[in-house]
Amino acid sequence: MSAFVDHYEVLGCDPTASPAELKRAYHEKLREYHPDKRPESRGETGARVTQAVLDAWSILQDTDKRQAYDAVWNKKRNQDLAAEVAEARRREGNDLYKEAQALAKTSGPDSLSAATASLTRYQAAIEKYSEGIDLAPMDHRLRSNRALCYSALKDWNRCKEDAAAVVEMKPDFMKGWFLLVKAFWKEGNPIAAQRHLDSALQVLPGSSELLALQEELAPDVQAATSGDLLPPVGRGRSSRNVSPSCTPVQGNSRSGSRVATPPPVPGARSASKSSGRQRSTSRPRHPGAGAWDETARFGDEDASERTAQFGSYMFGQSTSSPAPPPAPPGREGGTPPPPPISQRTKGSSLASMAASSRLGVHGT
Repeated sequence: MSAFVDHYEVLGCDPTASPAELKRAYHEKLREYHPDKRPESRGETGARVTQAVLDAWSILQDTDKRQAYDAVWNKKRNQDLAAEVAEARRREGNDLYKEAQALAKTSGPDSLSAATASLTRYQAAIEKYSEGIDLAPMDHRLRSNRALCYSALKDWNRCKEDAAAVVEMKPDFMKGWFLLVKAFWKEGNPIAAQRHLDSALQVLPGSSELLALQEELAPDVQAATSGDLLPPVGRGRSSRNVSPSCTPVQGNSRSGSRVATPPPVPGARSASKSSGRQRSTSRPRHPGAGAWDETARFGDEDASERTAQFGSYMFGQSTSSPAPPPAPPGREGGTPPPPPISQRTKGSSLASMAASSRLGVHGT
């Protein structure tokens, strides 16, 4: 595709010039540069200018050709104007970006007002760059500078989008690769960041900025490839349940727990009314006492003070006290009668006693 030539500029005329004005300008240019008219203009310059004048006149003297050329000229002119305005927006954005950086550096991170002012400058710079991109979408500098602002605001997704567009438009632009790799890294994807960094180093193998970035990225890449990174919470393996209330007892076929079941109290009935079954005991019953007057022994406690708890009462028996009378006939194996009021005391259950020993005393 041949480069665009401004024929009006060659003749030194305004695009709104009349045909007569164009013709007069054409002859003036020939007398000025044609070698036959001015021998001192002989050479490359004279020949080149003369040829450009002839080409311009051949287009502009014809009404149809001039009309078609004017359409192209207007389009090109609008593009040039847009590029000029876009360049102005880029410079304005650069000034705002520098102000934002200066505010962040001089005031420090603890100043709320400075942080707010810096944020406002960054957002205003983004608006300027966006206006420039609308006018000149193929200007990689505008997108690169906007990606810098997104990086300062830690908007890594938009930074990544602009950086990807930059390296597509201009693959040898180091800043675009740098921002693209950093955006992937900060988003938590060091593997993808390293992949793009490898591509960047193939294009720019001697870039000190990219090599330095590679050193910073290396620990996270190594951790990701070796699986040392912690898995996300709530995913993967389930945690072990060590709650005492969920500890399986011995005899559960689906559990490998070795926690032994506590031995049953000799002669005591099960507290559960639904089962109605009596726990077995390896110790024989006392031959001279009924089921209601048996006591349980815990450890090496004195046999003279043995107490067993059935229901909400505790029954005490002392070796020095006389044995209670045997059970009346017909009641053997049934529910024993309650002992005398003098021999029963109301107390707490074994479970509440054990709980109080764990909690300790209440301090004042």
